[in-house]
Amino acid sequence: MRNEITSYQTINNRVIAEFKDKGSKFFAISFPVANKHEFDLELAAIKDEFPKATHYCYAYKIGHDGNNFRINDDGEPSGTAGKPIFSQIESNKLTNIAIVVVRYYGGTKLGVPGLIHAYKSSAAISISENTVIVKIIEKNFLIKFDSSQYKQMQVCIGQLKKISSDISFISTLEVAVNVPLESIENLKKIVFENTFGYAYEGSSSALLEHILIETE
Repeated sequence: MRNEITSYQTINNRVIAEFKDKGSKFFAISFPVANKHEFDLELAAIKDEFPKATHYCYAYKIGHDGNNFRINDDGEPSGTAGKPIFSQIESNKLTNIAIVVVRYYGGTKLGVPGLIHAYKSSAAISISENTVIVKIIEKNFLIKFDSSQYKQMQVCIGQLKKISSDISFISTLEVAVNVPLESIENLKKIVFENTFGYAYEGSSSALLEHILIETE
């Protein structure tokens, strides 16, 4: 886990920023997004919100490996809209973010350099007016206790409160927990030692296979 990403930067709000150039108006909407379905819903809502726009250009990036992204010029010359928008997401080291830039054509052509500048500037303003936050990456686990381990379960829960952001009972002897990636070994140690009653070692994790279960 030494090289595993344990946190990421994203934005916290939905922000609309306006940019004008030679009569054209650009409205850049930045918003957090967790998956493509969420993006598609928001894009449809933006098109309803700005029904007479000439272009709806966008870029988004989802996930932590850098491979889930998309850019769209929506009829603008290739490379003049989606790519400049995405460059702002990348330069600010953000993910789980989408930016849609809505353009109302003002009657004067901006040319390729002008379009690149307008879309890049619009996206940059929207990010600067948003709130950038750091999110800790967590995993979800289900802990199953035996019927004879009620007291051990209570001790275990008390210790888990120090590392878990959320603890909830699924049933009398089943507990769901969320923990940061960097705390997973500590989670295993706590569960193992309260379950088996002796010190945990890395090689002992196999004994937790049916006790500590990773969930979605």
